[in-house]
Order: sequence, then structure tokens, then C-alpha cells
Amino acid sequence: MENTLSSDLKHQEHRDWISLLNHYQDEIKFFQNELFRVAVSHPDLPSIQEHVNEYRDLFHHKLRKIDDLRHRIATHENHLAASGETNLSEMHSHAHVRDEMLELETNFENLKQKFRRFASHND
Repeated sequence: MENTLSSDLKHQEHRDWISLLNHYQDEIKFFQNELFRVAVSHPDLPSIQEHVNEYRDLFHHKLRKIDDLRHRIATHENHLAASGETNLSEMHSHAHVRDEMLELETNFENLKQKFRRFASHND
């Protein structure tokens, strides 16, 4: 029963994580559009263009991280669905992904705040 309960909780956590990753991906697309507007409105300012390129690279990196986490969650979800059991290595893997999700949340919030300041000052 405990394995079933923990599996159910993991399934729910996976759904929550996927939803959050989808939200972050949508936000990044919105930020990329804002970044394009900043780049177009300041084509002759190298310092602005340098920041635009830095943010572009950061957004691409975040999107790759989101894709990696989405893939790992899907793989873990498929394994849970197939076996219905949780072994020690799966628990470790799940905990590791949870830690990465928390790190992503923190880093994303910091990036979002910095980008919004940059975009609002260079609109």
C-alpha cells in the first residue's frame, strides 16, 4: 500500500512539474518576444545588443534545461506506470529531479526579475 501511495504522489508531482515546465516555457517565449523588441529599438547601442545576446543565450539554456527535465520526468513516469513499484534508485532519481526543479524555480525567478528590469529600462 505504501508503494502505491508513494507512486500516486509521484504521479501527481510529475503532473505538477510538467505543468510548471510548460508555464516556464511559455514565459520564456514571451520574454524572447520582449527581447526582440528591445534589440530592434536599440540596434546602434553595442552595450544593449551585448545584453540582448546574453539574455538570448540564457533563455536558450533554460529551454534546453526544461526539455531535459521534461524528458527525465516522462521517463520516470513511464517506468512508474509500467512497474507500479518504487525501488531505492527510483526514489533517489525522483528526489534528484525534485532538487533540480527547486533549483530551476529559484534560478528562473531571479532571471525573470533581472530580465524585467533590463527590458523596462530599455523599452
